[in-house]
Amino acid sequence: MRSRGFPQLRTLIEGIDRILIGKTAEQTDPGVREGVNFIVRLPTWTELPPAINVGMKAKKNEDLVLPARIEWNVPPLVMVTPGESVEVEWRITNMGHRKSGTITLTELGQSELIPGQLDGAVIGTFSSRDLNRKLTKLVTDGQSAKWEVLNSFEEYTRSKITEASRILAQEFSELSGRSIPGVLDENAIDALLAEMLFGERESKKDSSIVSRMVDKALDPNAFNDYDPARFFTLNLKARALGEVKRVIGDPHIGPKIRRVHRMSGATTIEAVVAAYNEQYPKEHLGAKRAMAALTAGHQLEVMAGALAPDDELRDWAQSELDAVEPDETPETESDA
Repeated sequence: MRSRGFPQLRTLIEGIDRILIGKTAEQTDPGVREGVNFIVRLPTWTELPPAINVGMKAKKNEDLVLPARIEWNVPPLVMVTPGESVEVEWRITNMGHRKSGTITLTELGQSELIPGQLDGAVIGTFSSRDLNRKLTKLVTDGQSAKWEVLNSFEEYTRSKITEASRILAQEFSELSGRSIPGVLDENAIDALLAEMLFGERESKKDSSIVSRMVDKALDPNAFNDYDPARFFTLNLKARALGEVKRVIGDPHIGPKIRRVHRMSGATTIEAVVAAYNEQYPKEHLGAKRAMAALTAGHQLEVMAGALAPDDELRDWAQSELDAVEPDETPETESDA
């Protein structure tokens, strides 16, 4: 069953193919090619029964086929002249497959089809100008495909942000004893969604998380262990949680800090820090990150009910935070 809001898998891989072809066309130097020429557009995807364990997908569908990338020893756009033949090699090495072969390309296209291949075409051109025009059209189509793929992830990415907001809210609800529906409101969710899909407006580099994920998906090795749907669902779920934590100021080890607080029964921040460092001595937790983990996304007064007494907590925590140097207890790379 398709995940809620996730784009149709065939539409997604067709979009990735168009992006690949567009980038190839952009890098193609046609040189001086007068007269009639042909562009053989090689397929970049095939659909085959998976050769690795894909869990419930296979159990629910005995005839299941999933996309696998086709790799070539040449770019996926090959120019040939009338009567010319070019021998090329292909292989499929992801999703558990080990297939390879050699075919010949002519003005008629491929001498034989790759098992399960999708698409593939021959584009005829009648002059150097026409050749350049059609390459430019492929470039433009690839750029359009990138935006279409990004937009196709809007609903699914929103659902993962909302899910992460609720997961973290549940943790804070248990901590404070008060019901918190979500750590982000609708406006904050909208803002984070736009940032994940299209990046920060002020950023000069590609700051879009989903865009970088799509770029990574252009590499055939991205699907060695996962089909494209699982590649994106796993990555988007993890990144959405990480981004929500970033927005509310929750350290990446926040869940561990809250777990230690809950299990230790600590009644002061000082006790939380001591209990955590006893369990994870290499992480050197300080007051600043402990406070961030227990108050992320909320005012200190909201979370103070989890620790007693309130006045003592506020006074002690504020004095500790005032004394903390900016570079104290830098975040470790350990997982939360």
